Amino acid sequence: MSNYLGLDISLNSTGYAIINDQLDLLGFGFFDYPVLTEKNKTLVYHEKTNLQLAEIKKLIGLINIEEVFIERFSFGSFGSSNAVSVIAEVTGAIKLYLYNISKPYHTIAPLSVKKHITGSGKSKKEDLYDSLLLRYPEIHGCRFDVSDALGVAIAGYEK
Repeated sequence: MSNYLGLDISLNSTGYAIINDQLDLLGFGFFDYPVLTEKNKTLVYHEKTNLQLAEIKKLIGLINIEEVFIERFSFGSFGSSNAVSVIAEVTGAIKLYLYNISKPYHTIAPLSVKKHITGSGKSKKEDLYDSLLLRYPEIHGCRFDVSDALGVAIAGYEK
């Protein structure tokens, strides 16, 4: 049986979900990162990137992951272009890591994920969450980062 990792990468809370080829949910959660404040402004995005990579390495080390599916950028969701560039750099670092360990990865457009799971690419995060909750009640109360990552894993695997 093969396992697949879905990632919804963000600056402060990256969601992940692990499924197998029977679409069983094996694990899910999110990596919480410190938000930049006056007290910790020395925590630059390089450190956040290292924290994310460490968590992903740990996941891949614990569970035999066949492929990784990463949600593509949703440029309309960001208030500033700086956020887009930082997420792009974090995602690039993760892709480089996956390449270096010969782990196949694919990116999936957010609209494709929504359409695959809900039937409409214009659905909201709440709709995606509600659709997934019907099959996976254990995600009840989770952040949208988790349901997005689960949607990415399912859409990526089934495509």
